[in-house]
Amino acid sequence: MKSGQRPPSSSLRSRFRMLPRLLASACGLFLAGAAAQAAAAVPAVNGNVLVTGDALARSPELREQLASAGLAIVPTAADALSRLDVAGGRLAVIAANEPLPPESRAGISAFLAAGGHVIVVGGRAFDYTPQPVNAAPLGRFSDAGPESTPGCRIVYPQRKSVSITRSPIEPARIETLAGPDGQPALGFRTYLRGMGDVMVEFDAASARSPRRSVLRFWARGDSYMDLLALEITDTDGKRWLGFEPIGHDWKQHAISLADFIPAGWSDPEKPWPLLAPEAVATVALGTNTRTLWREKPMTLAIGSVDLAENTAGFYAPTSAILRLRIPFLENDIATPTWLFDPFAGAESGIISAAHGLRTRAGLPAAFSGLPAAVDGPADFRPCPVAWLEHPGTRMGTDIRDDYTFKFARELRRIPIWQATTTAAAGAEAAATQTVAELRIAAAGPLKGANIGLFGVSPETLLAKPALLDSLARTILYVARVPKIAGAIINTTALEDTPEVGPTLKVIVQNPLSEIVRGRVVVSVAGGNIRGELPLAVPRESTATRTVALSAVPADFPFARFDWNVTFEREGEGGEDARGDMLADTVDVERGMLHAFAHMLRIQKEFPDGRYSQHYFGDSYGVRAMFIYLDLLRRDPSRMERNRDFWSQPGFSPESIRASAQRFFDMLVRRQNEDGTLPMGYGEHHGVHNVADGGQITLSISQIVPLLADDPPRQAAYLQLCRHFADWAEAFYIDEALSKKLAAKYPEEAAKGNTRPGHYGLGDGYLKRNPTGPVWVMPDILGMQSAISYLDTNPEYPTIVERNTRSYLDYNYPSFGIYTPEALFWAWCTVTDESLRRRIAEDLRKSFLVSVFSGKERAPYDLGARGTLRTLSLLYCRRFLGDDENVRAALLKYVWAFASEDAPNGMRRLGETHPKAYHGESITAAKYAAFGSIWAVELLDPGASLLRTKGFPRAAVLPPSQASSTK
Repeated sequence: MKSGQRPPSSSLRSRFRMLPRLLASACGLFLAGAAAQAAAAVPAVNGNVLVTGDALARSPELREQLASAGLAIVPTAADALSRLDVAGGRLAVIAANEPLPPESRAGISAFLAAGGHVIVVGGRAFDYTPQPVNAAPLGRFSDAGPESTPGCRIVYPQRKSVSITRSPIEPARIETLAGPDGQPALGFRTYLRGMGDVMVEFDAASARSPRRSVLRFWARGDSYMDLLALEITDTDGKRWLGFEPIGHDWKQHAISLADFIPAGWSDPEKPWPLLAPEAVATVALGTNTRTLWREKPMTLAIGSVDLAENTAGFYAPTSAILRLRIPFLENDIATPTWLFDPFAGAESGIISAAHGLRTRAGLPAAFSGLPAAVDGPADFRPCPVAWLEHPGTRMGTDIRDDYTFKFARELRRIPIWQATTTAAAGAEAAATQTVAELRIAAAGPLKGANIGLFGVSPETLLAKPALLDSLARTILYVARVPKIAGAIINTTALEDTPEVGPTLKVIVQNPLSEIVRGRVVVSVAGGNIRGELPLAVPRESTATRTVALSAVPADFPFARFDWNVTFEREGEGGEDARGDMLADTVDVERGMLHAFAHMLRIQKEFPDGRYSQHYFGDSYGVRAMFIYLDLLRRDPSRMERNRDFWSQPGFSPESIRASAQRFFDMLVRRQNEDGTLPMGYGEHHGVHNVADGGQITLSISQIVPLLADDPPRQAAYLQLCRHFADWAEAFYIDEALSKKLAAKYPEEAAKGNTRPGHYGLGDGYLKRNPTGPVWVMPDILGMQSAISYLDTNPEYPTIVERNTRSYLDYNYPSFGIYTPEALFWAWCTVTDESLRRRIAEDLRKSFLVSVFSGKERAPYDLGARGTLRTLSLLYCRRFLGDDENVRAALLKYVWAFASEDAPNGMRRLGETHPKAYHGESITAAKYAAFGSIWAVELLDPGASLLRTKGFPRAAVLPPSQASSTK
């Protein structure tokens, strides 16, 4: 067997930290190119194109097309990839049907970090998936249980707890089951909550050998037990860890022993010494509670376990490790940053496109003349989803930098070829998949790197002229064309004025060996907003500049607009005079539909109706679903828009309604007798937060008037809100209670958490929390305002006015996430005009000032809670007055969420996180939920407020009569 990888040189290590994850996710080719005739006159940094793959290197058609642009093919042996050097050429094209030497991955990673670019043709160049044969059983369970199986035992590893929720565990019930292969299997089950650390351990002395380098086993899990922990102890007593995702059904898994990383490994840039197969002493399979969400019952079944030989021919770490970065991180183990595989995470096997391939609409001008289709069947391996990884399970990690990859995800993606595949057995419908794509890193350690992927074999590419032509155009584009790598919308203060204006940060990459000069030109909504500036891009580098844009006009079409940014080079002429262009469409309704589709997908991952572990966020998305369904009822013509969405099986108004009802109905069923609501977390500790419940019940109460055609559900939802409101009021801190709490909890008093007018946090960790910070009260103020219209109890309006006055009397700011929304509900509800003026002043001086600040990626702040600010911005524009400042901030938030191909927009973020636990996976869930509520408000102004008789109680001026926010 072949083994090992060359570690990257220490001088390069700092340049590609976290490199393989970006590389592994960068599956593509970015296709925009310059016409060969125009490009031929432009000097390259190096005219060499390093080509690995004899057939492609010898192609006369490719040689001729590249030569016309001054590029020369340099055949490069596979064993030379580990020594790639940009001095010999800055673009490597790798065409292979079989795996290349594993050590080439570190060399390619270093090459990219040094400024090189790579295009991969074929899907198996870095595929070292094991192929097990000649298996020797580690264990075959006895019908009498593991204690009757020779060399097998149940063990309970002692691991350090890191969960801030300290969720209790339930001892697993262990039983013998019928395995899928006719052999007995071992089952582990809990009934109330998650199980602890438990594993079945086998002695390996009789089965191990130098040739048996694959661990093979049958396993089955469930929604909450979805990651199997694997541990090996070698003959020196050293521990090695591995992980394998598992599903609801029995499946036989095969894991290379090279994918086991030694406990405590801390150098992500250096390959670890591989486990010697002949040194395996014991093998254990089971749970690792540092990688599981333990608040729900679990089931796990393990069948026959073997050690097998590997016919794949290589003993090397596979790209499966890249998806498991977080589970290893949770166990204090670093995953590799040198492991290059642009097809990591792609579907295994080859897919047939019976109807051929089609080019993606909107290709750059350099691809004009490329045939729109390749007819006939075509076998391919699809490009994988970018940055797919198994979700983390630790509470609070959605706001931690080490769990966040928003910078590394910023890739410009240009799909070149796509295929529509016939629906497979059991699939809902045929799927459109990307076959070829180019990705350009706009941020992170690989900023400016071009990584391309063609998912067809070299033979198919050479046999079909259109595919070969597209590869040549991609090479020309990568090697010869200064290009836009990315664009980020923002705001900035305007010079010598109190105004703010929109800006666009533009990243331009120059592959040439000379400085390139030109100008960046931005056009939004057909020129409604414009901006430009001159730009000189250093040789073989990137340049980042911020373009100040013109003011957003009052009639700007926020709901849908196109935008483009062009780099116009000096001295260009002919059809490519405009230079490189990055263009996209911002469509708020489509972004909202992406959010709904994401929520429907992630809800299917859980059996109880939840979308995630944060019900306070989920509720906003469900609220938006009910509102949008009402909009469709009043305007059915909307179904004609975005027909690609509505034609998808499983996505319809009926499926949206069923999903929304399932979630809110679950809350009705699970509300406790005292009025408390489940939070989605901490339930076994009796955690019931006043604040979380306030956000949940605001969403439910707001849609109660929309349920007039469903009286039983309407009554149940309203009663849930009443019941919770009464429970929450028990945590109100009046003057007398404040004095008692200050004496009993002096530390809380010192933080201001016992002040009169505050509310206690609620119930938490098996105790009552009667004190609370400033943000608890505004988190329930919106609900209290809404219910004051739905219930005739005269105390509710009094409570709203009392709490609003208290908040303002303390001069608390309104720049939080939920506070401005709550204050708008109060502004619509209280009748004291002096109080309403104070609310408006607070919102202008606090909330608006905070959103006018030029913080990049602000909508993605705080685990995507930041996008909810858009809702209050819309309220400000509607009720407090419209001006250029408000519109500039609104443009930033709308653009970031609803730009169709934006790396951190809803569409891309949703496809990256198909299941929500914690970390960025729950960030994506909140982005969908919070984004959809403001989206439907923008489409249907006033829809996110109450549509019931008597609302608003106060006199609300129309926008034309409202004062300016300046």
